[in-house]
Amino acid sequence: MNILIVDDEVLSRVGLRHSFSWDAHGYTIVGEAANGKEALEKITELNPDIIITDIKMPQMDGLELIQTVSHLYPQIICIVLSCHNDFDYVKIALQNGAIDYLLKYSLNSEDILKVLNKANSSIRKNDLQKQDEIITKILHSRKNTPEFQQLLANNIQITQSEGSSCWILVKAGAEPSNSQFPLLINPQMLQEVLYRFLSPLGKMRIFSLSLDSFSIFLKTPAHTETDLLSVCQDLLNWLKENLPYRFSIGICRQAPDILTLFYRAETACSFGFYCTDNSAHLYNQDLITREKLFNHMERKELARLSAEKNIAEIESLVQDRILEIVAEEAMVPQVLVTDMNETLQLVTNILISQELTKSELASLHAVLKTVTSENMTGVTVFQGAVDTFFQQLYVLFAAEDPSFFHKNINEFKRMFASDVSLQVSLNDLARFMNVSKNYASSLFKKYTGCNFHEYISQERMEKAKHLLVTSSLSITDIACAVGYSNYTHFSTQFKKNMTLTPREYRMKFRDSDMPS
Repeated sequence: MNILIVDDEVLSRVGLRHSFSWDAHGYTIVGEAANGKEALEKITELNPDIIITDIKMPQMDGLELIQTVSHLYPQIICIVLSCHNDFDYVKIALQNGAIDYLLKYSLNSEDILKVLNKANSSIRKNDLQKQDEIITKILHSRKNTPEFQQLLANNIQITQSEGSSCWILVKAGAEPSNSQFPLLINPQMLQEVLYRFLSPLGKMRIFSLSLDSFSIFLKTPAHTETDLLSVCQDLLNWLKENLPYRFSIGICRQAPDILTLFYRAETACSFGFYCTDNSAHLYNQDLITREKLFNHMERKELARLSAEKNIAEIESLVQDRILEIVAEEAMVPQVLVTDMNETLQLVTNILISQELTKSELASLHAVLKTVTSENMTGVTVFQGAVDTFFQQLYVLFAAEDPSFFHKNINEFKRMFASDVSLQVSLNDLARFMNVSKNYASSLFKKYTGCNFHEYISQERMEKAKHLLVTSSLSITDIACAVGYSNYTHFSTQFKKNMTLTPREYRMKFRDSDMPS
């Protein structure tokens, strides 16, 4: 550490120089100055780390010097030399940026070393902050060049001899139940937790990449990937118990260079997108099995269906592919989301090319925005956004008027009521309305107040009750007449609904009014 002494009294400078074993403690006096003006002229030449300055001096006093240095050279630490009656000035000096003070005429080695070590600690802390800023900028730059690799290694300051390199990326995401609230994580607290769990593995540096993301560079001499996963799982268990967020951890130990190592850890971490619980992922090539959501022929088919405004078939193709990818966790999530956005943009562009009113165009752009503007923190949010996209397309292109779907459902109900023996399914309703199965179920519940299967069962039971009381048909024939080919199943369902078997019901109500 280089030190510049500033004092207008020559004897005071000499006394300070000889009152302490500077070199023995790692400090070097690189120069002296008689006032603040002279000190400023020597800073560029001498490059001091610490300035020890008197307060009362001609031309430029210590207070002005400290204020100027804090503004022009914030990396330099200032220490004040003061007399017992200078404490008002010392207070101002400390407010202007000085780190501490020394009593001018009662100097001793212990006091000097204590203040110097305080200054040294502050300098090292500032250096670490600068290193962290440089490292974070490099990691965010997405540029992997030899120059960046060397700069990153220089600033991390953990040597190759200290073990094999490893990046561990920890990212927090809101659960679907609290996704509307911002993440409120105490970075200092979380860093302390990360140190507690991971520092036993080796030397490490932690970088806060954002409010919800932390990266750990670790030199781990003898620990296997199994060890890393085990420790990370313990860390995740603690996080799950103590913080109301979903955490994902990505780990990478093998890469040709230090930046590729980080980007692979980032890729591994992103697969937490597919998990509803806290998860740790070790990078390997098997994580990435698909580069595209749809191949060339499938995109041509989507274009044809878009030209025909066949929203139901488009959704069927898209949703089937999403389910396939999600089940296999077969794509890097960022690629999945980007490719889905491009696919839906293709569909939207073809729909826009058709004759639409201004209000329809505005609606169509709003539809696309539901997907492209979402922060896709998890697969649930992603699938919800895609569902919303198609639901709004149905409203825009399938509806002739606001009551279009309601009319379709009422027509379907009339058709079924005329013959409850018909074997109908939710797929039949979806085809009848020209929408997807999921959307048909949602619409049916919206307009009838019950789900599709409950409605079908209720209608059949009502018809069965009527036939049991008003007809002489056998119970087996009645079961067939209301859509049940299996008598036992019909009898079980009837008793479940009416608390009586069909035969008991007929005997009880045959000669009386049917219960409502």
